[in-house]
Amino acid sequence: MLLSTKLGGTFGGLAGATMSLKEQEFMKEHVSHTKQNFAIMSQNEKLIKQNDEIIELLKIIANK
Repeated sequence: MLLSTKLGGTFGGLAGATMSLKEQEFMKEHVSHTKQNFAIMSQNEKLIKQNDEIIELLKIIANK
């Protein structure tokens, strides 16, 4: 049995065939959480960039 991941890869061959259902479920959850973490990090990076832009604009206003 092959374990297909949401990131597009597969855990195949003997390793995939010998994984228990519990291990496969754990891997699915791990991949899902990892994907969620990357999405959150991306959102945080966008917010940081926006905050940096706001700070620069406030500095310009303060110096007028």
